[in-house]
Amino acid sequence: MSKGLSKKLRDYVLKMAYKSLPFGGSVWDSSAQNLSNDLKKMGVKFSKKLFWKYKLPDNLSPQEFQDKIALEHFCNGFYSDYMSRVLSDKTLTGMDKIQIVRFVWEMRRKKNHRDMKYYMDEIKRNNSELENINPKSPQGFVYGALFGFAPTEIKYFCDMHSVRDIDEENSVDKKLKQFGIKTTYVLAPSTATALIAELNRRDK
Repeated sequence: MSKGLSKKLRDYVLKMAYKSLPFGGSVWDSSAQNLSNDLKKMGVKFSKKLFWKYKLPDNLSPQEFQDKIALEHFCNGFYSDYMSRVLSDKTLTGMDKIQIVRFVWEMRRKKNHRDMKYYMDEIKRNNSELENINPKSPQGFVYGALFGFAPTEIKYFCDMHSVRDIDEENSVDKKLKQFGIKTTYVLAPSTATALIAELNRRDK
């Protein structure tokens, strides 16, 4: 990820980066994959493919891509409180601190710094099943592909990002919990309806 930082310092900056982001932990973990695996363990043969393995930019693995966008997002908004933490951290040597600060500011100054629209365009170019999804904001699209959500779920999440029916989602979550399934992401209505119908058929 960075030729200018040792693994120790790279991990240090990544840890700070993940603390600055709103989603999950630093280890890639797909709720779409988890749901798919849970259904298989239960013997549920759901006709819809829930977890997709997309081709990510630069042929990166999901973990590598997650680290990359976390680090770029963090370096682009490296606020003074993070700078203070680095400079006051007694576990770092003076040279460590200089390298971290230099690396962050070099990242900020890069003219070819990648943004979410660039990554969205790259993902669309390499995954034809996603090319017709045109969200207002590319962030939900990029994370949807990163975590392997089905095209239907990515489109639904992007279209309904700010106006989702939370009551309906809670109702779906409760119904799925009755079957021992816990989902941590938004299912499109068509997917949720089909899944619940399949679970009801199995239990009859």
